[in-house]
Amino acid sequence: MTASRNDIEAAWTRLDAAPATPDDDSPELTEADFARGTWRIGGTPVGEAEGRAAAAAAARPRGRPPRSGGKQHLNLRVDHDVVAAYRATGPGWQGRMNDALRKAIGL
Repeated sequence: MTASRNDIEAAWTRLDAAPATPDDDSPELTEADFARGTWRIGGTPVGEAEGRAAAAAAARPRGRPPRSGGKQHLNLRVDHDVVAAYRATGPGWQGRMNDALRKAIGL
């Protein structure tokens, strides 16, 4: 026998509305419980300091950190030969172009 979509949605609504109460099967953990625990990384036991460091590293946001005085995205039309000359200088050509613009306006 299959339940209708309305029955399932009603059941989820009742579950969401029910208060969360602790029971004997899942008592609240105490500091003593955590003190008895073992830090593990990939299933291998490690010391507390290493475990805390790994937990802190995992909690850090991913990606490149924001820079102070960051750059602004800009669409700029530049002659083909100018772009080709900068690209020919290799990786970092956009930074060198930025440096030349700064020098040209006296920054």
